[in-house]
Amino acid sequence: MAVAPRETDAVSIGVPSFAVSADPDKPEEVVSAVRQLVFNANKVKAMGEAARAAAPDYDRVKELQKFVKTIDGIASKK
Repeated sequence: MAVAPRETDAVSIGVPSFAVSADPDKPEEVVSAVRQLVFNANKVKAMGEAARAAAPDYDRVKELQKFVKTIDGIASKK
């Protein structure tokens, strides 16, 4: 569960496949998101499976390689 603004990476990457989100400035959203998870074990299980499947795509080394590739691409255009 991401208690974060919708424009954050945690929300944009995880929702709706393996996360639910709530705006930290809206307590009613946080309560609703928690209830969503508490009362829906199948959703929690599916989210866990989706998160495990997606995890290799966000490995630290792979993320660093993507970053370096992006920087190299920008540097080569100058």
